[in-house]
Amino acid sequence: MLTLDQWLERIESLHPQHIELTLDRVSRVGESLQVNRFDQPVVSVAGTNGKGSVVASLNALVSATGKTAACYTSPHIVSFTERLTIGGSELSEQQWCEAFEQVDKARKQTSLTYFEFVTLAALWLIKQHSVDVLILEIGLGGRLDAVNIVKNDIAVITSIGFDHEDWLGHSLQEIGREKAGIIQSQSRVVVASQYVADLVKDHALDKEIVIANQFKVESSQLEQLVDRFKFQIYPDSFLCALLAAKMLELDSTLMNEENIEQHLTLKGRWQQFKPHQIWCDVAHNPQATGYLLKKIQSNSSVNQWYFLVGMLKDKRALDSLSHFSKLGAQWLCLDTEGPRGMSGESLAKLLNDNGLEANSIASISDGLESILMGNQLSELPRDVGIVAFGSFHVVSKMIEYMKVGQV
Repeated sequence: MLTLDQWLERIESLHPQHIELTLDRVSRVGESLQVNRFDQPVVSVAGTNGKGSVVASLNALVSATGKTAACYTSPHIVSFTERLTIGGSELSEQQWCEAFEQVDKARKQTSLTYFEFVTLAALWLIKQHSVDVLILEIGLGGRLDAVNIVKNDIAVITSIGFDHEDWLGHSLQEIGREKAGIIQSQSRVVVASQYVADLVKDHALDKEIVIANQFKVESSQLEQLVDRFKFQIYPDSFLCALLAAKMLELDSTLMNEENIEQHLTLKGRWQQFKPHQIWCDVAHNPQATGYLLKKIQSNSSVNQWYFLVGMLKDKRALDSLSHFSKLGAQWLCLDTEGPRGMSGESLAKLLNDNGLEANSIASISDGLESILMGNQLSELPRDVGIVAFGSFHVVSKMIEYMKVGQV
Protein backbone atom coordinates (compact mmCIF):
# COMPACT_ATOMS: atom_id res chain seq x y z
CA MET A 1 0.00 0.00 0.00
CA LEU A 2 1.33 3.43 -0.93
CA THR A 3 2.07 6.03 1.73
CA LEU A 4 0.38 9.43 1.61
CA ASP A 5 3.49 11.08 0.15
CA GLN A 6 3.71 8.37 -2.51
CA TRP A 7 0.05 8.83 -3.38
CA LEU A 8 0.46 12.59 -3.69
CA GLU A 9 3.47 12.13 -5.97
CA ARG A 10 1.48 9.68 -8.09
CA ILE A 11 -1.54 11.98 -8.32
CA GLU A 12 0.73 14.86 -9.31
CA SER A 13 2.29 12.71 -12.04
CA LEU A 14 -1.18 11.81 -13.37
CA HIS A 15 -2.14 15.49 -13.67
CA PRO A 16 -2.86 16.04 -17.39
CA GLN A 17 -0.64 18.53 -19.22
CA HIS A 18 -3.68 19.95 -20.99
CA ILE A 19 -6.56 20.70 -18.61
CA GLU A 20 -9.99 20.32 -20.18
CA LEU A 21 -12.19 23.04 -18.67
CA THR A 22 -15.31 21.02 -17.92
CA LEU A 23 -16.94 19.21 -15.01
CA ASP A 24 -17.86 16.21 -17.17
CA ARG A 25 -14.90 14.01 -16.22
CA VAL A 26 -14.92 14.65 -12.49
CA SER A 27 -18.72 14.47 -12.37
CA ARG A 28 -18.72 11.02 -14.00
CA VAL A 29 -16.23 9.70 -11.47
CA GLY A 30 -18.21 11.41 -8.70
CA GLU A 31 -21.37 9.60 -9.80
CA SER A 32 -19.48 6.30 -9.68
CA LEU A 33 -18.36 7.11 -6.12
CA GLN A 34 -21.85 8.41 -5.24
CA VAL A 35 -20.50 11.73 -3.94
CA ASN A 36 -22.37 14.22 -6.14
CA ARG A 37 -25.31 14.36 -3.73
CA PHE A 38 -25.56 14.29 0.04
CA ASP A 39 -28.54 13.88 2.35
CA GLN A 40 -27.14 16.56 4.66
CA PRO A 41 -27.22 20.31 3.90
CA VAL A 42 -24.29 21.49 1.77
CA VAL A 43 -22.81 25.00 1.92
CA SER A 44 -20.46 25.92 -0.96
CA VAL A 45 -18.16 28.92 -0.45
CA ALA A 46 -16.55 30.86 -3.31
CA GLY A 47 -14.77 34.21 -3.49
CA THR A 48 -11.43 35.86 -4.14
CA ASN A 49 -10.69 36.34 -0.44
CA GLY A 50 -12.35 35.35 2.81
CA LYS A 51 -13.41 31.82 1.85
CA GLY A 52 -11.36 30.17 4.58
CA SER A 53 -12.75 32.66 7.09
CA VAL A 54 -16.33 31.71 6.19
CA VAL A 55 -15.57 28.00 6.43
CA ALA A 56 -13.80 28.36 9.80
CA SER A 57 -16.51 30.65 11.20
CA LEU A 58 -19.41 28.49 10.05
CA ASN A 59 -17.69 25.38 11.36
CA ALA A 60 -17.31 27.09 14.75
CA LEU A 61 -20.98 28.14 14.73
CA VAL A 62 -22.11 24.62 13.81
CA SER A 63 -19.86 23.08 16.46
CA ALA A 64 -21.03 25.57 19.10
CA THR A 65 -24.57 24.24 18.67
CA GLY A 66 -23.45 20.66 19.23
CA LYS A 67 -23.59 19.59 15.59
CA THR A 68 -20.86 18.11 13.39
CA ALA A 69 -19.54 19.74 10.23
CA ALA A 70 -17.35 18.30 7.51
CA CYS A 71 -15.07 21.05 6.18
CA TYR A 72 -13.08 20.82 2.96
CA THR A 73 -10.56 23.59 2.19
CA SER A 74 -7.53 24.21 0.00
CA PRO A 75 -4.65 24.65 -0.25
CA HIS A 76 -3.18 23.34 2.98
CA ILE A 77 -0.59 25.39 4.83
CA VAL A 78 1.59 22.90 6.70
CA SER A 79 0.10 19.41 6.44
CA PHE A 80 -1.94 17.90 3.60
CA THR A 81 -4.42 16.43 6.07
CA GLU A 82 -5.53 19.97 7.01
CA ARG A 83 -7.70 19.96 3.89
CA LEU A 84 -10.49 17.95 5.48
CA THR A 85 -11.82 18.01 9.02
CA ILE A 86 -14.75 16.14 10.52
CA GLY A 87 -15.99 17.73 13.71
CA GLY A 88 -12.83 19.83 13.79
CA SER A 89 -10.44 16.87 13.59
CA GLU A 90 -8.19 15.95 10.67
CA LEU A 91 -8.34 12.43 9.28
CA SER A 92 -5.36 10.10 9.29
CA GLU A 93 -2.94 9.62 6.41
CA GLN A 94 -4.12 6.01 6.20
CA GLN A 95 -7.73 7.14 5.69
CA TRP A 96 -6.64 9.46 2.90
CA CYS A 97 -4.71 6.61 1.25
CA GLU A 98 -7.82 4.44 1.34
CA ALA A 99 -9.81 7.25 -0.26
CA PHE A 100 -7.23 7.66 -3.02
CA GLU A 101 -7.48 3.93 -3.75
CA GLN A 102 -11.25 4.24 -4.11
CA VAL A 103 -10.95 7.20 -6.50
CA ASP A 104 -8.28 5.42 -8.54
CA LYS A 105 -10.55 2.38 -8.95
CA ALA A 106 -13.58 4.49 -9.82
CA ARG A 107 -11.85 6.68 -12.40
CA LYS A 108 -10.63 3.75 -14.51
CA GLN A 109 -9.04 5.48 -17.52
CA THR A 110 -10.50 8.92 -16.83
CA SER A 111 -7.82 11.59 -16.41
CA LEU A 112 -8.15 13.82 -13.36
CA THR A 113 -6.25 16.89 -12.25
CA TYR A 114 -4.55 16.89 -8.85
CA PHE A 115 -7.34 19.00 -7.35
CA GLU A 116 -10.10 16.87 -8.89
CA PHE A 117 -8.53 13.68 -7.54
CA VAL A 118 -8.11 15.13 -4.05
CA THR A 119 -11.62 16.63 -4.02
CA LEU A 120 -13.22 13.31 -4.95
CA ALA A 121 -11.21 11.59 -2.21
CA ALA A 122 -12.37 14.17 0.34
CA LEU A 123 -16.01 13.76 -0.67
CA TRP A 124 -15.69 9.97 -0.44
CA LEU A 125 -14.25 10.32 3.07
CA ILE A 126 -17.13 12.57 4.12
CA LYS A 127 -19.57 9.87 2.92
CA GLN A 128 -17.95 7.44 5.37
CA HIS A 129 -18.76 9.67 8.37
CA SER A 130 -21.87 10.83 10.16
CA VAL A 131 -22.07 14.61 9.80
CA ASP A 132 -24.81 17.22 10.07
CA VAL A 133 -23.60 19.68 7.44
CA LEU A 134 -20.95 19.94 4.71
CA ILE A 135 -18.99 23.18 4.27
CA LEU A 136 -17.04 23.06 1.01
CA GLU A 137 -14.55 25.70 -0.11
CA ILE A 138 -14.26 26.24 -3.84
CA GLY A 139 -10.65 25.91 -4.94
CA LEU A 140 -10.58 28.23 -7.96
CA GLY A 141 -13.40 30.25 -9.49
CA GLY A 142 -16.61 28.32 -9.02
CA ARG A 143 -18.46 27.35 -12.18
CA LEU A 144 -15.90 24.75 -13.29
CA ASP A 145 -14.35 23.91 -9.93
CA ALA A 146 -14.43 20.23 -8.95
CA VAL A 147 -16.32 21.04 -5.73
CA ASN A 148 -19.20 22.28 -7.88
CA ILE A 149 -20.21 18.73 -8.83
CA VAL A 150 -21.91 18.57 -5.42
CA LYS A 151 -25.51 19.77 -5.19
CA ASN A 152 -25.50 22.59 -2.66
CA ASP A 153 -28.25 24.13 -0.55
CA ILE A 154 -26.50 27.42 0.22
CA ALA A 155 -24.08 29.27 -2.08
CA VAL A 156 -21.86 31.84 -0.33
CA ILE A 157 -19.76 34.31 -2.35
CA THR A 158 -17.42 36.32 -0.17
CA SER A 159 -15.62 38.84 -2.35
CA ILE A 160 -14.63 39.42 -5.95
CA GLY A 161 -11.26 40.87 -6.89
CA PHE A 162 -8.37 40.27 -9.24
CA ASP A 163 -6.64 36.90 -8.86
CA HIS A 164 -6.07 33.93 -11.19
CA GLU A 165 -6.98 36.10 -14.19
CA ASP A 166 -5.51 33.60 -16.66
CA TRP A 167 -8.20 31.14 -15.60
CA LEU A 168 -11.10 33.36 -14.56
CA GLY A 169 -10.92 36.35 -16.89
CA HIS A 170 -9.40 39.80 -16.89
CA SER A 171 -12.42 41.82 -15.78
CA LEU A 172 -14.37 41.76 -12.52
CA GLN A 173 -17.50 40.96 -14.53
CA GLU A 174 -15.87 37.83 -15.97
CA ILE A 175 -14.55 36.80 -12.56
CA GLY A 176 -18.00 37.42 -11.03
CA ARG A 177 -19.57 35.14 -13.62
CA GLU A 178 -17.21 32.32 -12.66
CA LYS A 179 -17.87 32.76 -8.93
CA ALA A 180 -21.64 32.89 -9.54
CA GLY A 181 -21.37 29.47 -11.17
CA ILE A 182 -21.80 27.88 -7.73
CA ILE A 183 -25.39 29.17 -7.63
CA GLN A 184 -27.48 26.15 -8.57
CA SER A 185 -31.21 25.79 -9.18
CA GLN A 186 -31.90 24.84 -5.56
CA SER A 187 -29.36 27.17 -3.90
CA ARG A 188 -30.07 29.95 -1.44
CA VAL A 189 -27.58 32.77 -1.99
CA VAL A 190 -25.46 34.79 0.46
CA VAL A 191 -22.92 37.39 -0.66
CA ALA A 192 -20.62 39.59 1.39
CA SER A 193 -21.59 43.00 -0.02
CA GLN A 194 -23.77 44.94 -2.45
CA TYR A 195 -20.71 45.22 -4.69
CA VAL A 196 -20.56 41.42 -5.01
CA ALA A 197 -24.34 41.23 -5.47
CA ASP A 198 -24.13 43.65 -8.42
CA LEU A 199 -21.42 41.53 -10.06
CA VAL A 200 -23.28 38.21 -9.75
CA LYS A 201 -26.95 39.22 -10.04
CA ASP A 202 -27.14 38.54 -13.80
CA HIS A 203 -26.06 34.95 -13.14
CA ALA A 204 -28.08 34.34 -9.95
CA LEU A 205 -30.99 32.58 -11.67
CA ASP A 206 -33.44 35.30 -10.51
CA LYS A 207 -32.88 34.32 -6.89
CA GLU A 208 -33.04 36.57 -3.85
CA ILE A 209 -29.49 37.56 -2.90
CA VAL A 210 -28.97 38.07 0.82
CA ILE A 211 -26.23 40.63 1.51
CA ALA A 212 -24.15 39.99 4.62
CA ASN A 213 -22.91 43.48 5.43
CA GLN A 214 -26.49 44.77 5.29
CA PHE A 215 -27.62 42.07 7.72
CA LYS A 216 -28.97 43.44 11.00
CA VAL A 217 -27.53 41.26 13.74
CA GLU A 218 -30.43 40.12 15.89
CA SER A 219 -28.83 40.25 19.33
CA SER A 220 -26.12 42.13 21.18
CA GLN A 221 -24.51 38.73 21.80
CA LEU A 222 -24.01 38.11 18.07
CA GLU A 223 -22.95 41.73 17.51
CA GLN A 224 -20.24 41.29 20.13
CA LEU A 225 -19.08 38.13 18.36
CA VAL A 226 -18.56 40.03 15.10
CA ASP A 227 -16.53 42.67 16.95
CA ARG A 228 -14.59 40.07 18.96
CA PHE A 229 -13.29 38.14 15.95
CA LYS A 230 -12.88 41.00 13.44
CA PHE A 231 -9.08 40.91 13.36
CA GLN A 232 -8.81 37.16 12.83
CA ILE A 233 -11.83 36.89 10.53
CA TYR A 234 -12.98 39.23 7.76
CA PRO A 235 -16.06 40.90 9.37
CA ASP A 236 -18.09 40.36 6.18
CA SER A 237 -17.04 36.70 6.15
CA PHE A 238 -18.21 36.23 9.73
CA LEU A 239 -21.54 37.82 8.78
CA CYS A 240 -21.78 35.45 5.79
CA ALA A 241 -21.28 32.55 8.20
CA LEU A 242 -23.95 33.91 10.56
CA LEU A 243 -26.43 34.16 7.67
CA ALA A 244 -25.64 30.63 6.52
CA ALA A 245 -26.10 29.43 10.11
CA LYS A 246 -29.48 31.14 10.19
CA MET A 247 -30.49 29.43 6.93
CA LEU A 248 -29.39 26.12 8.47
CA GLU A 249 -31.71 26.95 11.41
CA LEU A 250 -28.98 26.56 14.00
CA ASP A 251 -29.75 27.58 17.58
CA SER A 252 -28.19 31.05 17.91
CA THR A 253 -28.60 31.06 21.71
CA LEU A 254 -25.74 28.55 21.88
CA MET A 255 -23.43 30.79 19.84
CA ASN A 256 -21.59 32.46 22.69
CA GLU A 257 -17.99 33.63 22.61
CA GLU A 258 -16.67 30.74 24.70
CA ASN A 259 -18.30 28.06 22.53
CA ILE A 260 -17.17 29.65 19.29
CA GLU A 261 -13.61 30.40 20.39
CA GLN A 262 -13.24 26.78 21.46
CA HIS A 263 -13.89 25.66 17.88
CA LEU A 264 -12.50 28.54 15.80
CA THR A 265 -9.12 27.74 14.25
CA LEU A 266 -7.75 29.41 11.15
CA LYS A 267 -4.06 29.14 10.34
CA GLY A 268 -2.29 31.90 8.50
CA ARG A 269 -4.89 34.64 8.90
CA TRP A 270 -3.30 37.38 10.99
CA GLN A 271 -1.91 34.54 13.07
CA GLN A 272 0.22 35.87 15.91
CA PHE A 273 3.14 34.04 17.47
CA LYS A 274 2.62 35.31 20.99
CA PRO A 275 4.08 36.90 23.03
CA HIS A 276 6.02 38.47 20.16
CA GLN A 277 4.84 41.13 17.71
CA ILE A 278 5.17 38.57 14.92
CA TRP A 279 2.40 37.53 12.56
CA CYS A 280 1.81 35.61 9.36
CA ASP A 281 -0.96 36.06 6.82
CA VAL A 282 -1.74 34.35 3.52
CA ALA A 283 -2.71 37.66 1.85
CA HIS A 284 -1.42 37.43 -1.72
CA ASN A 285 -3.50 39.71 -3.95
CA PRO A 286 -4.35 43.43 -3.91
CA GLN A 287 -7.69 43.04 -2.16
CA ALA A 288 -6.28 40.84 0.62
CA THR A 289 -3.17 42.95 1.22
CA GLY A 290 -5.34 46.04 1.43
CA TYR A 291 -7.18 44.41 4.32
CA LEU A 292 -3.88 43.28 5.84
CA LEU A 293 -2.71 46.91 5.81
CA LYS A 294 -5.70 47.88 7.96
CA LYS A 295 -4.72 45.26 10.53
CA ILE A 296 -1.13 46.51 10.57
CA GLN A 297 -2.19 50.14 10.90
CA SER A 298 -4.42 49.27 13.85
CA ASN A 299 -1.29 48.36 15.86
CA SER A 300 -0.06 51.61 17.41
CA SER A 301 2.67 49.97 19.52
CA VAL A 302 4.94 49.09 16.56
CA ASN A 303 7.30 51.78 15.25
CA GLN A 304 9.37 49.64 12.87
CA TRP A 305 7.93 46.96 10.60
CA TYR A 306 9.80 44.17 8.84
CA PHE A 307 8.05 42.21 6.09
CA LEU A 308 9.15 38.70 5.09
CA VAL A 309 7.46 38.29 1.73
CA GLY A 310 7.38 35.98 -1.27
CA MET A 311 5.03 36.10 -4.25
CA LEU A 312 4.16 33.98 -7.26
CA LYS A 313 4.98 35.33 -10.71
CA ASP A 314 1.35 35.35 -11.83
CA LYS A 315 0.22 37.55 -8.94
CA ARG A 316 0.01 41.33 -9.14
CA ALA A 317 3.05 41.75 -6.93
CA LEU A 318 3.48 45.51 -7.17
CA ASP A 319 -0.27 46.21 -6.89
CA SER A 320 -0.37 43.92 -3.85
CA LEU A 321 2.64 45.41 -2.05
CA SER A 322 2.49 49.11 -2.92
CA HIS A 323 -0.27 49.50 -0.29
CA PHE A 324 2.48 49.49 2.34
CA SER A 325 4.68 52.20 0.82
CA LYS A 326 4.05 54.77 3.57
CA LEU A 327 4.96 52.48 6.47
CA GLY A 328 8.75 52.82 6.10
CA ALA A 329 9.05 49.05 6.40
CA GLN A 330 12.12 46.95 5.67
CA TRP A 331 11.38 44.26 3.06
CA LEU A 332 13.06 40.85 3.09
CA CYS A 333 12.16 38.86 -0.02
CA LEU A 334 12.18 35.06 -0.33
CA ASP A 335 12.01 32.64 -3.23
CA THR A 336 8.69 30.89 -3.74
CA GLU A 337 8.73 27.31 -4.97
CA GLY A 338 7.49 25.74 -8.19
CA PRO A 339 7.29 26.87 -11.81
CA ARG A 340 5.08 29.83 -10.83
CA GLY A 341 7.48 30.95 -8.11
CA MET A 342 9.19 34.34 -8.18
CA SER A 343 12.75 34.60 -6.90
CA GLY A 344 13.42 36.74 -3.87
CA GLU A 345 16.01 38.60 -5.91
CA SER A 346 13.47 39.50 -8.61
CA LEU A 347 10.91 40.62 -6.05
CA ALA A 348 13.47 42.73 -4.18
CA LYS A 349 14.49 44.42 -7.45
CA LEU A 350 10.85 45.16 -8.28
CA LEU A 351 10.33 46.77 -4.87
CA ASN A 352 13.59 48.73 -4.94
CA ASP A 353 12.78 50.02 -8.43
CA ASN A 354 9.54 51.38 -7.01
CA GLY A 355 10.92 53.11 -3.95
CA LEU A 356 10.63 50.38 -1.32
CA GLU A 357 13.73 49.29 0.61
CA ALA A 358 14.16 45.57 -0.04
CA ASN A 359 16.76 42.80 0.16
CA SER A 360 16.59 39.16 -0.86
CA ILE A 361 17.11 36.42 1.73
CA ALA A 362 17.62 32.67 1.48
CA SER A 363 15.14 31.58 4.16
CA ILE A 364 12.84 32.63 6.98
CA SER A 365 15.59 31.89 9.50
CA ASP A 366 18.06 34.09 7.60
CA GLY A 367 15.51 36.88 7.56
CA LEU A 368 14.83 36.70 11.28
CA GLU A 369 18.54 36.49 12.06
CA SER A 370 19.18 39.67 10.07
CA ILE A 371 16.41 41.44 11.99
CA LEU A 372 17.61 40.22 15.38
CA MET A 373 21.29 40.99 14.64
CA GLY A 374 22.60 38.22 16.87
CA ASN A 375 20.03 38.61 19.63
CA GLN A 376 17.53 35.99 20.76
CA LEU A 377 13.91 36.17 19.64
CA SER A 378 12.94 36.80 23.25
CA GLU A 379 14.96 40.02 23.04
CA LEU A 380 12.96 41.43 20.12
CA PRO A 381 11.90 44.97 21.13
CA ARG A 382 8.17 45.46 21.68
CA ASP A 383 8.07 48.29 19.15
CA VAL A 384 9.34 46.03 16.35
CA GLY A 385 6.77 44.12 14.29
CA ILE A 386 7.37 41.31 11.80
CA VAL A 387 4.84 40.01 9.27
CA ALA A 388 5.39 37.07 6.90
CA PHE A 389 2.97 37.12 3.97
CA GLY A 390 2.51 37.04 0.19
CA SER A 391 2.01 33.30 -0.40
CA PHE A 392 0.94 30.11 1.33
CA HIS A 393 4.54 28.91 0.89
CA VAL A 394 5.96 31.76 2.98
CA VAL A 395 3.33 31.32 5.68
CA SER A 396 3.97 27.58 5.81
CA LYS A 397 7.71 28.14 6.28
CA MET A 398 7.08 30.74 8.99
CA ILE A 399 4.74 28.47 10.94
CA GLU A 400 7.19 25.56 10.69
CA TYR A 401 10.08 27.74 11.85
CA MET A 402 8.18 29.18 14.81
CA LYS A 403 6.90 25.76 15.82
CA VAL A 404 10.29 24.09 16.30
CA GLY A 405 11.21 25.74 19.56
CA GLN A 406 12.11 29.17 18.23
CA VAL A 407 9.36 31.03 20.12
